[in-house]
Amino acid sequence: MPGKRSPLRYGLSGGGIVVAVLIGLAAAGALSSGGSRPSATGTHQVAKPAAGAVAVHGSPGWSPKTTDYFGLYRLTWSNNPALAQSGQLTLFMRRVTKPKPQTLPSGVISLHGRDGTNVFYLTHLNHVGNRNGAVVNIGNYNYQVAGHLQILDLALSHHRLRASLATDHGPTIDISFSRYSPAFNP
Repeated sequence: MPGKRSPLRYGLSGGGIVVAVLIGLAAAGALSSGGSRPSATGTHQVAKPAAGAVAVHGSPGWSPKTTDYFGLYRLTWSNNPALAQSGQLTLFMRRVTKPKPQTLPSGVISLHGRDGTNVFYLTHLNHVGNRNGAVVNIGNYNYQVAGHLQILDLALSHHRLRASLATDHGPTIDISFSRYSPAFNP
């Protein structure tokens, strides 16, 4: 639909940064309570992690060795072309200085769809057993939590990754990626 804005981009375009922060603050409380919260545009249902999703307090990193899944990936499939017709996933180690100096596994997903481009920052990569997940932030790595990424399939021998991205700014998106470069140093 021409002129229609992506629900994921609502608070991020134009002068809506303040709206995005306020919606993010409300969503953070809603994610913990599992209900719906009022937003600048009315009441919306907050996306909940899928059944079996990995909690933020799982073990750090994903279950394979980090060198096995780090690198650059291309989007190969999405269940929602309006939000993701093409895209890229980058997984790497990120240096942080607060609260203490350390290097953490992180990532960036950029999805290009008919409604525009959306960029998501992955933090707190974690696993419980073989279930892998990450916290999703919008804006940068330090902004409010905007959702969760659940890894549905990580086929390292075939260089494929399939995931479900649930945010409070739009519908849950199922996405698949294929790794084309194992090395990346930001």
